[in-house]
Amino acid sequence: MTPDNTIADSAGDSMDLMAPHHDPRKAYRARMACWILRIFVGTAGMQPYAEAGNPKLALMADITGVPELKNPTMTPDRIQTAIVQALNGLTKGLPPPHVPAVAHCRMRQTIDWLSRNAGLNPVEHDIFELGVALRVFSSLSQAVAQWGRLYHGDVIRAIAAILGCAQDDVALACQPGSALLHSGLIRINAHDDTLDGLLKAPRQLTQRISLDQVTPEDILAHLVIPMEKPKLVLADFAYMQLQTQLAQCWLAGVCPGESQTDKTSSSLKTASSLMEDGRSKGGHLLISGTPGLGKTQWVRALLAQARPPIQAMELVVLAHNGEPLSGQERLSHLRLTLRLMRHTHRAVIIFDEADDVFRSQPVMDSHSGGDSEAVSMGNHRASLNRLIEDSTVPVIWIMNHPDILDDAVLRRFDTVIAFVNPSRSTRLPRTPGAGPTLLI
Repeated sequence: MTPDNTIADSAGDSMDLMAPHHDPRKAYRARMACWILRIFVGTAGMQPYAEAGNPKLALMADITGVPELKNPTMTPDRIQTAIVQALNGLTKGLPPPHVPAVAHCRMRQTIDWLSRNAGLNPVEHDIFELGVALRVFSSLSQAVAQWGRLYHGDVIRAIAAILGCAQDDVALACQPGSALLHSGLIRINAHDDTLDGLLKAPRQLTQRISLDQVTPEDILAHLVIPMEKPKLVLADFAYMQLQTQLAQCWLAGVCPGESQTDKTSSSLKTASSLMEDGRSKGGHLLISGTPGLGKTQWVRALLAQARPPIQAMELVVLAHNGEPLSGQERLSHLRLTLRLMRHTHRAVIIFDEADDVFRSQPVMDSHSGGDSEAVSMGNHRASLNRLIEDSTVPVIWIMNHPDILDDAVLRRFDTVIAFVNPSRSTRLPRTPGAGPTLLI
């Protein structure tokens, strides 16, 4: 099982891997020029560039075709005039013939594929593309740095300025319930920062999306993978019989089998219509207990032995360089996976090591005050609650310290199972499948 055949393509199409493709830096050159010029012009009420030329802007001068930007003898007025003329010429004319079409860029094709499968509208697609570009292209990140640190309330105006969109359309696309934020493709931070710090696309996605031979499936494999084959079976957890039965009942409820489907066709028609409206609910099972009790192996055994088979996926815990992913990053990955798997039959997602997601203490920021951090944590809790309430794919959460959960979050789980500490006899080494054992 691979992400390719597990994550349903709701659009019913896929990328043409045999189509010609071009270096993103070349394919995006005209688009980058337009974005950078809009930043320097200061549209949508943003601060325009108002300094003399600077040799440090040589790369942006080359991209935009405005050599005045790198010339220190040029006055701010002359530079602004040159920028406006260049922007007018770029928006009214066609890109230079030597610039390849952005549609033939693998990075753009992947952005389009993810956008279609996440159900993004055109404005949401453009914001997602901008978020990726801010991480991939250093020249764009350097350009937005000209605005300095922005307030959280400036994000909408800044995005509208760069994309040339109406602020109302951008605000609608950036609402918490929008497909863009709900999918996890973009996260908007609450603290003050430069735009590339406020508008975040997943790191695991953006680090690979610009690579020439990378497909969407390659990227998704760094976010979510098929469940590992369990080393134990449910018989090894005989002391967990009651908990196993409870979990099996939960699983039967959130992933009904074919026989149940035949008996309840009218109910499923109603459920199907709810799914189309985006109102179908996925269940959430919380498994907690001290480290070393075998929680993950028990969950894998539970899903592996389910009949009919379950399409189980596990969220990746480590980045491609071996560093642990933060709880916030993995939560973004979960949002995206939920969105992409929303049409997958009998799917379950495993979120292991979930403690970091639920921790209540905010990450301190030397540039932000206590009120800002309180708002940030409040937004995080509200976002987490919405995710649990609105998801359409069942999730099994595994954590070590359930005491860090606040009551508002805990109430949103369908079922909570505390993993028991086995008696001394069950701790003796046994052959897997031959009786109870304890995974250390």
